[in-house]
Amino acid sequence: MYAETLLAEQIGIANSGLAAKVEKKLTSLDLPTRCPYLSPSRIRQLMSIDKKKRSGNLYFTLPTSVGAVKYGVVVEDHIVMKAIERAIN
Repeated sequence: MYAETLLAEQIGIANSGLAAKVEKKLTSLDLPTRCPYLSPSRIRQLMSIDKKKRSGNLYFTLPTSVGAVKYGVVVEDHIVMKAIERAIN
């Protein structure tokens, strides 16, 4: 959830600061926000077999604000990798 929010901020569909709010809430609920035991390339590899992949593209459902999302968002792979790298560090 945190990584998806970072991605949404990065491509401009979520306001700056939403990821920080999500991270704070997840942390307060003792839920993980990082995945340090997997490399960014491994995470991306696992995403390639996800059910959200169609016709060679990954389709994301990304938050635009608290309680709102945008469906079917296709994001360039290098942008996805950048968000993954930010999320695990």
